[in-house]
Amino acid sequence: MKTPAFWAKRGILAHALSPLGALTAMLTARRVAKAGFDPGIKII
Repeated sequence: MKTPAFWAKRGILAHALSPLGALTAMLTARRVAKAGFDPGIKII
């Protein structure tokens, strides 16, 4: 995925949206770190 141009450049909009990017990254990392589904039976 390519970073939008306004986000890659240094400017007011990039600084204003950086907390949103950090929050999204934190939530994504937390979601990915969760354990997977365990059905309780062996699946071949």
